[in-house]
This record gives sequence, structure tokens and C-alpha cells, in this order.
Amino acid sequence: MSLGRRVRIRASVELMILEPAARSRTVARDHEGCAGVYCAVLVEGVIRKGDEIAVLDL
Repeated sequence: MSLGRRVRIRASVELMILEPAARSRTVARDHEGCAGVYCAVLVEGVIRKGDEIAVLDL
């Protein structure tokens, strides 16, 4: 996922991706390719495992 892009989770939660987490390579290696990023919360809300995620800035 690209830096600066916005994502929406569920119907209203919105985040902007700021930068990769410092340990992303280690995390990805040890957790089936998944890694972390730091985000700014643009619209607050409750999210749950399995919620749909949409990339807004393509």
C-alpha cells in the first residue's frame, strides 16, 4: 500500500498511510508476509476483524 493514500474501513473509519513501521521487514518475515504501517486517523470509529477495507486514492 502506498504512502499518502487514504483507506476506509467499514462505512466510516478513514485513515491516511504515513510511513512503514520500522520493523516491517522482520514482521513480514515472521508473520506470513503481513507488515505494519503508521497511519493518521482522519475519521474515528470502531473497527473489527474482518471489516471491509477500501483504498480511496487510486
